[in-house]
Amino acid sequence: MNNPELTKPMRQSPLGIILFALVAGRKFIKAFWPIILIYIVKNNSMNDEVKFYIYLIVLFIVLLLIFHAVLTYMYFYFRIENNEFIVNKGYLKKVKLSIPLDRIQTINIKQNIFQQVLKLVSLEIDTAGSAGKELKIIALKKPFAEEIQRQLTMNKPVQSDETGELKDEVITEEAGKLIMHLKLDDLIKVGITENHFKSALAILAIGYGFIQQLENLFKENIDSATQQAESFLTNSGSKIYIILFLLVLFVGFMFSIIKTIIVYYNLSLTRIGQKFILVSGLFNKKTLTVPYSKIQVLSWSTNPLRKIMDFVTVNITQASSNERNKKQAILIPGCSTKHKNSILAEVFPDTQNLVWDKHRFHFIFFIRIWLVRGIIPALLAAFIWNDYAFIYAVSAVWLVFAAFLSFLSYRKYYFRISESLIEKSSGTIGKKNMRMFNFKVQNVKYKQTFFQRRRNLATVRIYTAGGKQLSIPYIDNSLAMELFNYLLMKVESDNRKWM
Repeated sequence: MNNPELTKPMRQSPLGIILFALVAGRKFIKAFWPIILIYIVKNNSMNDEVKFYIYLIVLFIVLLLIFHAVLTYMYFYFRIENNEFIVNKGYLKKVKLSIPLDRIQTINIKQNIFQQVLKLVSLEIDTAGSAGKELKIIALKKPFAEEIQRQLTMNKPVQSDETGELKDEVITEEAGKLIMHLKLDDLIKVGITENHFKSALAILAIGYGFIQQLENLFKENIDSATQQAESFLTNSGSKIYIILFLLVLFVGFMFSIIKTIIVYYNLSLTRIGQKFILVSGLFNKKTLTVPYSKIQVLSWSTNPLRKIMDFVTVNITQASSNERNKKQAILIPGCSTKHKNSILAEVFPDTQNLVWDKHRFHFIFFIRIWLVRGIIPALLAAFIWNDYAFIYAVSAVWLVFAAFLSFLSYRKYYFRISESLIEKSSGTIGKKNMRMFNFKVQNVKYKQTFFQRRRNLATVRIYTAGGKQLSIPYIDNSLAMELFNYLLMKVESDNRKWM
């Protein structure tokens, strides 16, 4: 142990008391915001005596939050002892956590807006087999957090790629290699190519939910406003609907750009040793560590607009033994083709000369997609609205258009496999590729439905430790059995670590 202080019980930074109070205050406001809003709206109609009692309640709550923050700080200790990270916390319910260092998977450093003001960071520890939230220490100075991160990853057994034997990892100070960095104009381009309809729908859903929560508190006002809006729309012409549609779409467009800038501000991806370090965020800064050994699936996707701008979105799925698979995924927008190839070369080295065996899905897969996308919706529309002649014309046009989209999907769906890797391609307007090592497969399922059996077809589903599933449907039955047996053989015969 290079730093003997870490073997003694340590507290967080004293500034954590302020942070604990702010966090508790935010939770209180989130829970009681309707009551607070009522006070703000009806403040002028309240007499001085009522206001006096309200001020007393507010003062009591503030003192209670400060008292809670002080006790939280006083009763939180942590240390490293006997290759274990030990945490003691809680003043009403005391908890002791003991985490073996060899079970720690990733250690990430994050910093929200409060922590930026106080110049603190949080340390988030993900362990193998944890069922709930990862362990968080939310009030540390950044140099001290980095020292803890370094100590927790020292002397962990790692596996040699060549022999499969365990050996101790040697932590050395190594200069990082910058893989990519996104500037503000890059983020604007990414925001422009986002799904603005999805953003607009999200804003409408949030607004509707907000109004629903206020309806019980301000029912008369909301009912009156609703009636006025309905009357205005009823008496207006079709132009107002077009204007509203364009306005909602513009708001979704701006929301996409602003969200992209806030989430991925100053994003950089650096390689240090056998791991990636991803840094991003404006108000909530994140420093995520992605060890190569823990990467399960690497996927990249694009659409026509992004293809014109020559960039893709890369998604790195890490191993996760709990329900936080989405949280474990690392999303990197705005990767140029050069950056994407650099990431692929880092994660999958020495693969330039691999021989790939490429296979497309059976043509019946096109019929299945067309059936779901085109034939069934067209028939349902024609059946439900059979009194309207134009519905038949719309259904016929949709049948042709859905056939075109389905054929695009059929052409883009295929898989290819080599001695060490398997890759699947999919998409309709855009395209998505998923690649992984064969030996990292966690489970393989062979499935054959009644309709597939009639045509001597089958489906193979490949599962990973990161929760990703590679489904390979409607391939020849003999090929499916060969793929199934080959993947099982690779898993059983390879001694390399999968995470």
